[in-house]
Amino acid sequence: MLRTQGAGQAARLKDFLRAVAFTPAGVRERIQTDVLAGRHKENLSLLLYRTREVDALNLLIRWFIVGEPAAQTAAKQCIPPDILQLLGDCGLLTPAGDTLSSPVMFSPFEEFWIATDTYAHLTASSGGDGVLMINATTLCLLNLAMRTPCRSLLDLGTGCGVVAIVAASQFAEKVTATDLSSRAGLFAGFNAWLNERPNVEVLTGDLFQPVAGRRFERILSNPPFYVTPTSAKIFAENPMGLDGFCRNLVKQAPAHLEEGGFLQMLCEWPEIEGQPWEERLSEWFEGTGCDAVVCAGGTYDPILYAQNRLPVVTTLAGKEADYQKFEEWISYYQAQKVKAIHAGFLTMRKRSGQNWVHFERVSTQPSVPLGDAMLHLFASRDQPFSDEQLLASKLQVADGVQLRQVAAFSEGKWRRSPRIPIMQTFGLQLVHEITPEVAEFISKLDGSAPLSELVDDLAREAPVPREKVQAECLSMVRKWLYRGFVRQAP
Repeated sequence: MLRTQGAGQAARLKDFLRAVAFTPAGVRERIQTDVLAGRHKENLSLLLYRTREVDALNLLIRWFIVGEPAAQTAAKQCIPPDILQLLGDCGLLTPAGDTLSSPVMFSPFEEFWIATDTYAHLTASSGGDGVLMINATTLCLLNLAMRTPCRSLLDLGTGCGVVAIVAASQFAEKVTATDLSSRAGLFAGFNAWLNERPNVEVLTGDLFQPVAGRRFERILSNPPFYVTPTSAKIFAENPMGLDGFCRNLVKQAPAHLEEGGFLQMLCEWPEIEGQPWEERLSEWFEGTGCDAVVCAGGTYDPILYAQNRLPVVTTLAGKEADYQKFEEWISYYQAQKVKAIHAGFLTMRKRSGQNWVHFERVSTQPSVPLGDAMLHLFASRDQPFSDEQLLASKLQVADGVQLRQVAAFSEGKWRRSPRIPIMQTFGLQLVHEITPEVAEFISKLDGSAPLSELVDDLAREAPVPREKVQAECLSMVRKWLYRGFVRQAP
């Protein structure tokens, strides 16, 4: 198993990895693909071909990324004896006859190197506490994270520890990483040592039990949020029904947040027949003393959800057994009256006073940093404009906002859609549909005149009382300000 070593050994190993280009750029250039062999080895032949020559980088790729052994004689030709010894002492390489192989996946990520479990371990029946490799949800949480400096941060459900390591390296003075799995704690501790992050402490225990009585400026969490009737894979599943685990986490988190502190987490939740999903999630935040922003991304039919999630958490057992398991999942959703399952993320802030909950629909999981956009959304709600202030303000469309005209061919003509998409190419990348009249009004927000003058101009043309025009304009512009589509002119 993985073992940390003495002073200076981590730096020594990293120097070697850089020297042979075992870095994200070096690996990508060598294998010329971002698609790895995966659990079904679908890309194995290509990867073996691209690493067929005997050199240090190809050996490292085969051992640590492809998961294939290499001859000890080849290793001795390409890798210095002291580094080969260090890789063995760390537990990254193990001998088997005349070959060497790795019991873990060990990948470069940004400027770091991260050890995780292999696909073989994750798919084995004994892999219930497997340590997942860096994946889409890891990147999603890192993109969601607010990157402003903070004194203390809790990475709840740390897994391999990569989120804790990035935070400790870039914006958090002290990071506490916790996980229910002692195996995950071992990986996280090793990765913190290798990446020379002494400001990361790793604790093992359920939810907030390891940090009882402590408070943090930030909490980040990629919890086991799958909505399933099973709980075998603790990196993805939990023993609570439906979305009970995520709800429970939201209810407990405020006791561990400082005033003004933020929790940011990924989650999935069901939509129950006869109940709007916003209503279901609003209850999560009642009595928490927190403001919250919930962003819903993908929406899945329960049958398609089961098709996508089952292969992650079950081991293939044959056609009949697999079909039986699939039916069990569908029966569970039907019994619970699950209409759809939503995927998304939330940010909540502990704040004394009257709290609020805001819902947004986003197009996909975040693929760009969102921390600044989330801070802007909270800050805009903290400094609400009075009607008088808003009318006196000069506003302009934010940089990166686009309006897209859509036309469909019908009855021999191109006809424009009555609804026009307006979208952000930054932050939350929100998309809304507006009418041509609203689009025309927004185009006049160029920072040259106060809003009151634009309302006057519109009221002269509208066949309704000025008071109604003003009320509707204020309501609309206030929403655009909150969501970052417009801003105050400099």
